[in-house]
Amino acid sequence: MVHKRFSRRDWFMGATLMALTGCAEKSGERVSSGSSGEESGASTAPSGTPTRRGAAPGSPTPTTSPTSVTSPTRVDDWQPVREHWAEPDLEPFHGTVQHLFIHQIIPFPRMAFASEEGQDFDDWYITRSEAIALIDELRARHYVLVSLADCFVRRGHAVVPNPELRVPRGHKPLVLSIDDLSFNRFLLGKGFMDRIIIDSTGHLSSIGKDPSTGRQFEEPTNCIVGLLDGYLRAHPEFSLNGAAATLGLTGYEGILGYRTDRHERNRAAQQEAVKPIIALMRKRGWTFASHSYGHIDLGSKRMTREWVADDTAKWKREVGELLGPTSLYITPFGSLAALDGPLMKVIREAGFDVICDVSDGTTVNQRPDLGLVVQSRLHVDGYGMRHTPHIYRDFFDVDKVFDHHHRLAKWGHHHL
Repeated sequence: MVHKRFSRRDWFMGATLMALTGCAEKSGERVSSGSSGEESGASTAPSGTPTRRGAAPGSPTPTTSPTSVTSPTRVDDWQPVREHWAEPDLEPFHGTVQHLFIHQIIPFPRMAFASEEGQDFDDWYITRSEAIALIDELRARHYVLVSLADCFVRRGHAVVPNPELRVPRGHKPLVLSIDDLSFNRFLLGKGFMDRIIIDSTGHLSSIGKDPSTGRQFEEPTNCIVGLLDGYLRAHPEFSLNGAAATLGLTGYEGILGYRTDRHERNRAAQQEAVKPIIALMRKRGWTFASHSYGHIDLGSKRMTREWVADDTAKWKREVGELLGPTSLYITPFGSLAALDGPLMKVIREAGFDVICDVSDGTTVNQRPDLGLVVQSRLHVDGYGMRHTPHIYRDFFDVDKVFDHHHRLAKWGHHHL
């Protein structure tokens, strides 16, 4: 069953975005992946995460060049992550790979929850401290991150779970995905960072404004990309073959905080600025998926074949050309149209054959007749932790992850 939740979220992530869109196969081939201001609720970075010398995690470091991308000399410090697990450590895996997803993390929850959209942020997002606690819990329970692109292979016309997937002995494979990492203007100035950057050390980081001073500063752990990048360098056992996570990207306001959409006057400069970031993310185990161009609802009765075709063409042209080939499609709202209907036919014919909706995070629906597979994802957010904590029991202890300090300071109640 598709887990579909609508509230005021429709206002800021649904109807408005829909209006923006306008009316070599070979056996065994892997699918394509395209492959301190306010307190953040965490006093420490993820266990062992490298931070700036002499600076507390989350504390602002002023920068004089907020719009530029640094081009330092880089060393391949991802090799220890890629090569942590050797062949003798691995064993065949024949179960179902589980899949969790989150949205952009909130580094300044007091500011976010005090905004006009505070209730929506409380429902659909997690704070920085929750993201840190979540990945600590997953690692402690012997989960290991795997690439979504490694989970399925094409056998003739069919896409099937990878029968040759091998995982570290005693570990459980997990896919982590993140939706809507465009840093759209709706979020600016509301407790979120502004965009992904490469910092002066050659690592993935983020840049934003200190809520207390308004000054630009850089901090890797204030965005899930930099946070996970540092975490895996400190804990390479949490990754198989260097896998990080999958980003489901829209395109209506660009990607990763860069305004690469067709309406921007400086689009070309923004495209050039984001390219080295995409390249570094690929090298560091990140894969990319379409999340549609305009965050369209495939399950809506208003949706038409023409609408989906236009949306898909825009995504291919404005986003896909930057990211490179991918066969991964993450449905907005977790909503699916009939798999054998005209809307999904457009998606399939555009080259997307691994589809992810929202349900329990364990279900895989193979459709060899259609040449695709549907993997469900389980949402991790404030709504779920408040109202249905039992759905996470196999993954983490909600009481250890839930940001009691910031969420209770704002709302004064919870359902744990």
